[in-house]
Amino acid sequence: MSSSYSWNTPPAIPQEFLEMKCRRVYIDLLKNDTSGLLVEEANRTKNHATFKIDFESPYDNQYEGVRLSMEIFYEMASNLSQNGTHRYKPGHLLLKPITYAGPSRSSVRNVQIPHAQGSRLVDLLNLIMRLELQLFYFTGINDNTQALYQLCSSRLLRSGVLRSAPAEPRLQVDDAFKVLGMRFTVRPPGKGSICPVDKGVFPRYVRVEERYMPYERSQAAQDLAIGLAR
Repeated sequence: MSSSYSWNTPPAIPQEFLEMKCRRVYIDLLKNDTSGLLVEEANRTKNHATFKIDFESPYDNQYEGVRLSMEIFYEMASNLSQNGTHRYKPGHLLLKPITYAGPSRSSVRNVQIPHAQGSRLVDLLNLIMRLELQLFYFTGINDNTQALYQLCSSRLLRSGVLRSAPAEPRLQVDDAFKVLGMRFTVRPPGKGSICPVDKGVFPRYVRVEERYMPYERSQAAQDLAIGLAR
């Protein structure tokens, strides 16, 4: 079993691992490297959103779950947008087996969301691969909004927040789409503020934009900012 698998190279994931049933699904907002930064600067850093999936039982008596994340693919060169105003960084889907249950230990905020009973890891991956959501170019932060939308549309997941940590400060929203439109402080951990989702580029997938998705300059982002300020 490898420590991680990238979809930019042919993955050799054991079939038994892919067939593992999901017990819990989290969206983790991870802290980026803030070493050398002042507290105020660290707290303005955007979080990195990932999916963390717990299995119903450990795989090979070792792996309790898996993390799915879009990561920058440093081996490929960046591309400029057509008007030359943005530099897009190529990304790749990374699957990392995890030896512990529960949300990621490096998260500053996590939310657990409902999933379809009996769903397997391969069910989630097949949808992402079929729609080619694993092919993505970053502008500044990953866009898990589209993956969440498609997984919810297929009724594999739902976006309502079941529970969240840390308990204090209290999470001010009850939907995962809104969570993706926020940033959370590192010190103290978990305090939320508005941070609209940047639009990267999908070379083959056609982005869906619904009124509740808090993209940059959207009405949803404006409404979220107003709600958080109350």
